[in-house]
Amino acid sequence: MYMNTISNKQIVTVAVITYHSAATVLETLDSIVGQSYGPKNIELIISDDGSKDNTVQIINEWLALHRAKFHTAKFFANEVNGGISKNCNVAWKAATSEWIKTIAGDDILLPNCLTDNIDFISVTNVSHVAAIFSLMKVFHVASNEKLFQEQTSPSSNYFDFFELSAAKQNKYLKIHGLPIAPSSFIRRVALADVGYADERFKLMEDYPLWFKFTLNNYSLKLMKVPTVCYRKAESMSNTKQKLINEVFLYEVIKVDKLLILPTISKYNSLLKLRKKYWPYFLLFVSGLFNNRPTNTSRLVVNVIYLFKPGALSFQMKKIKHKLGF
Repeated sequence: MYMNTISNKQIVTVAVITYHSAATVLETLDSIVGQSYGPKNIELIISDDGSKDNTVQIINEWLALHRAKFHTAKFFANEVNGGISKNCNVAWKAATSEWIKTIAGDDILLPNCLTDNIDFISVTNVSHVAAIFSLMKVFHVASNEKLFQEQTSPSSNYFDFFELSAAKQNKYLKIHGLPIAPSSFIRRVALADVGYADERFKLMEDYPLWFKFTLNNYSLKLMKVPTVCYRKAESMSNTKQKLINEVFLYEVIKVDKLLILPTISKYNSLLKLRKKYWPYFLLFVSGLFNNRPTNTSRLVVNVIYLFKPGALSFQMKKIKHKLGF
């Protein structure tokens, strides 16, 4: 364990991942230096993925003012855009502490984020745990004002997942996703053990990583405490101007083909068929409607989503939760 001998606290890495984050990164960085855990106990690592705006300049100016407050601070201003997975790996491979808190350059750490995670680890058996997740306060900005959703994320529909064994979590992840990446608190040795983020997938570092962790008998745990403010904006998986995000869907197809489908038993042919072909039905419908969101096109897409593996069972689970079962 890497310790600060003066404070007698273990050093924690905070990895900041940026790309065209000029408008938001200062708030992210300020939330790190303001941690109750103390910046002297933080190894700050920032990796920028070839931003063409003035993100790099803003970060350098901020570091000139605050670098000395941290245990160490490193900034990698990558000239070539390599994608999210590679950008994460630059930061993660430079880390030296036992635990890494990763944060995007448009999200915000709550003041007790690191303290809460370290306290949770101290009272929890984490010997075979790769990552701790926590709750997120989801917000968007309108007229320069932060508007927060009433409910934290993830919903209680996901809580049972974190009580499962690694093998059962892996079985779940063959079918479902896990929308909780911004809160992740990751063990560095587990990252190294599974080969870090899979750089074959430039747009998606999180889901393949959780799958690899559980495939290698590492479990994922949840701390039911909010630690992060997650900015909900138009992203690769979330867009309102198009019927579907075709670029992101092609990445899903690639992840399924290279990572997930080879692990599904040949005797589970129905699951394989549904997992393999449902994205192509979406792409077909997208082509029919020129990817324009209309009432009709949205209805057709929603029907197709019912054929996505796990969609019906998850909706039934949500209904049971609402009814108190």
